[in-house]
Amino acid sequence: MIVTRYLIREINKPLLALSLALVAIFAGYSAAVFLTQAANGVLPTNVVVELIALKTNIALEVLLPIALYLAVIIALGRLHTDSEMTALHALGVSPLQVLRAVSYLALTFAVLIAVLAFYVRPWSYERSYQLKARANAEFSLSDVKPGSFNENASGTRVIFAAGRAAAGGLERVFMQREHGRRTQVLYAMRASQERDPRYDAPLLHMRDVHLYDLSRDGGVDRIVRVARLTYHMNEPPVKPVGFQRKAASMSRLAASRTAPDIAEYQWRLSTPLSTVLLAILGIPLSRARPRQGRYAKMLVAVLVYAGYYSLDIMLKVWVGRGVLGTLPGVWLAPGALALVALTAWHQPLATLRRRRAGAAQAHP
Repeated sequence: MIVTRYLIREINKPLLALSLALVAIFAGYSAAVFLTQAANGVLPTNVVVELIALKTNIALEVLLPIALYLAVIIALGRLHTDSEMTALHALGVSPLQVLRAVSYLALTFAVLIAVLAFYVRPWSYERSYQLKARANAEFSLSDVKPGSFNENASGTRVIFAAGRAAAGGLERVFMQREHGRRTQVLYAMRASQERDPRYDAPLLHMRDVHLYDLSRDGGVDRIVRVARLTYHMNEPPVKPVGFQRKAASMSRLAASRTAPDIAEYQWRLSTPLSTVLLAILGIPLSRARPRQGRYAKMLVAVLVYAGYYSLDIMLKVWVGRGVLGTLPGVWLAPGALALVALTAWHQPLATLRRRRAGAAQAHP
């Protein structure tokens, strides 16, 4: 047990650093994407932080297994290069004991990954869909970037403003809205906005307005000029998100017989298993000669994981499109990973058997 605790402690050191680094990198990438959308007026700025957090939650089921896999390789690689693993073997610590220590940690991690994949991931998707649906319907002049065209996510409204007014709002505002078979084009010298407590949508005030109501099917066109125009920006309405596969519960996916739902269900179930298999594979990949460097096998490890992840994604797409049957379906990916792990473990297990046979002959 002392050796087991020591090995787990050594793995936990790079595991924490890798987990934080991967989460920070992914959160930074998500922030860049969402902030760009907010700057272009696609998303309101008040939901950006929550969307970044939700996107990071979704990615945890992929980021944490990578961190564990690399942490096993880095920690055990250091023990090999510092000859600590040689000393442990001389004291009777077998590869199976190392496997036991890594398995304890991997199984604990697999439970966490299962919770993330089964519950946290679908909840995060559902919440993000709700935020984006509301963002499509909500409007705020503060989100409009002067000097550029700002289009809402549904493509029903485009706004351009030459600048911001000193008293707030926008100056020289161009707006195009789609209404069925008609297109409305407004040009106002000034536009401002306020919240109406009696209504969900914001109240827009426009001054010196030219309104062009154009028909796209040969109907009557109208041109109107008004000094003031006030109306609620209440379109498009907030629509129910409806069924979204990535946000569906495990019970609903399990009851479904459609190929895309089955692919999503198998993907979630296979994630904890992949976590354990990757950690086990990391043990033979960590073997390095003394003074070779603890990161000697890192390139090979990254290439192995990239190949596995690409295969996993490809199989999920194939099953969802019906190209590959639901059996074995997505399970082909962890099956291939298990085969690679068994192949990598062949040499240390064969060495262990030879040592035991030699010990048995020396002490009949």
